[in-house]
Amino acid sequence: HREVKQDHYECNTCKKVFKNKAQLNVHQYTHSGIKPHKCDVCGKAFIQKSTLIRHQFTHSNAIRPFVCERCDKSFIQKHQLLTHIRTNHTGEKEFVCDVCKKAFFEKRCLINHKIVHAGVKNFGCDICHKYFAKSAYLKLHKMHHTGERPFSCERCGKSFRQKNHLKTHFQTHGIVEKRFSCRLCSKSFYSRSELKFHNFAHNGIKPHECETCGKRFTLVSGLTSHRKIHTGEKQFKCDLCKKCFYQRSNLKTHLKLMHNNLKLLKCDSCNQSFNGKQALEVHFNSVHLVKLYNCDNCGKSFTKKKHLSKHVNRNICEICRKHFCRKTNLLEHYATHNAIQS
Repeated sequence: HREVKQDHYECNTCKKVFKNKAQLNVHQYTHSGIKPHKCDVCGKAFIQKSTLIRHQFTHSNAIRPFVCERCDKSFIQKHQLLTHIRTNHTGEKEFVCDVCKKAFFEKRCLINHKIVHAGVKNFGCDICHKYFAKSAYLKLHKMHHTGERPFSCERCGKSFRQKNHLKTHFQTHGIVEKRFSCRLCSKSFYSRSELKFHNFAHNGIKPHECETCGKRFTLVSGLTSHRKIHTGEKQFKCDLCKKCFYQRSNLKTHLKLMHNNLKLLKCDSCNQSFNGKQALEVHFNSVHLVKLYNCDNCGKSFTKKKHLSKHVNRNICEICRKHFCRKTNLLEHYATHNAIQS
């Protein structure tokens, strides 16, 4: 980590700046995954001691002095009450990104979001070598390779990659009422975001435009899917007959109609099932295969030597041909050449 100005310390991974080194050290735990403060009661671990202390209140009969006047839910701290009111009652998102105008309920969410605009992508997929701005994005991306869906519905067994998708699905079983109603057609929704996108249809708003043909879409997912028509990209391949599709939903329909939704091959290590040999191989290589090739600079491991070579050769200094794993390290290195020349 390098000091960017007097008494300010910058994280080399995400470029966030801190007033002192102690704050930087605590922040580094978010990248390493280390949670040193553990609850003696339930075993849950936390990055910061203050978070553990707040958590321990949940195991006691501690007084919750901050009560919501709308629903009588109580909280230990005032900021928890304010966040609850904004999220569940007023819908007010006071923290707005100055780049894309996206709004958030909490300041920490805005700060975390701004990493996307910084353009720094240090988290790489070992399988397809696509890079992401956040480790969470990479983790979610890898599930497409492995077929992992860790969140399962206890009622019907349907599984999902993300917890919020499971929550939305679980509501379809009638557990939670649809609290958000459209004033124009009285249709109700489980979440405020669903109502927002529904209102786009009434207003004719389609904010997402294809730069190639000008066609507009209500949802960014619709635009992303449409773009593949122009690029010819058909990334979803049937492992049984090798036919390719633009969308995953089309592949699922194909499997159901043409192959009776068969899952033929099972992983010997974890018993997870797959539609074909290729999907099974991708899963096994990413989850179970030993990674023999290690990067001497950052310690990252790879299953194949060519993947290690690609990783090492991504960022090369044009002046002295030195190799760097991260672009940020290369830029810092260039500064040393500039200092010598001056």
